[in-house]
Amino acid sequence: MQFEKSMLENIIYRLKKQEIKVYSSGPNSAERIDNASKILEIQLPESFKNYLLIYGSLSVKSFELNGLINVSNDSEPVHANFVGLTKESQDKYGLIKTYIQLGDAGLGDQWVLCCNSKSKNYGKVFYWNPGISGENDMEKCADSFEEFIEKKLLKLIE
Repeated sequence: MQFEKSMLENIIYRLKKQEIKVYSSGPNSAERIDNASKILEIQLPESFKNYLLIYGSLSVKSFELNGLINVSNDSEPVHANFVGLTKESQDKYGLIKTYIQLGDAGLGDQWVLCCNSKSKNYGKVFYWNPGISGENDMEKCADSFEEFIEKKLLKLIE
């Protein structure tokens, strides 16, 4: 499923109309996104790639969605950079190697996106914390990246 730029632009327009500030780190190149996939040895869903191409990362009120920000080394665990944060969570806390860290869900949980194209969970978003070691132990929070971001941002409008 393609990430719908128009859906997100519509929600961002509604947020700004309510004078809610929306921050984006800016667009990324396809080459940089492909490099991030290689570093983590994963296959990013097209919807997440399109989000990275257009927005980079987003921050609205208390909701922060990791992406790629302008740093010299994507492998460093820099705030809001999903590559470094994912590597850190994999190496130190046991995040499953085919998942990426989308952001902090609170109370120690993280939102994670399945990036294993051979898995039935590919493209789905889950809650994960360091105490969880298997896919079956995670709670699904969205069937797709699009559904996840839409639900989170629409909740901020209410």
